[in-house]
Amino acid sequence: MAKERLQFVLVQDRIKLTSDEMESMKEELIEVLTKYIDVDSSKIEMDVKREEDMTALVANFPLKGSR
Repeated sequence: MAKERLQFVLVQDRIKLTSDEMESMKEELIEVLTKYIDVDSSKIEMDVKREEDMTALVANFPLKGSR
């Protein structure tokens, strides 16, 4: 749990979003995805990757199956 919290704090620091904004974004992504597929929301991971001139938000949403 502490590791997940630290990762979450690092992500929001890198992309300059507040905790509330990050949580809202995560909830909205879950809401959209669950219209089409079953998502295991307990295992969602979000991270920010940086390469030279690009920053990418990488979100892993483990799937349970299609609807």
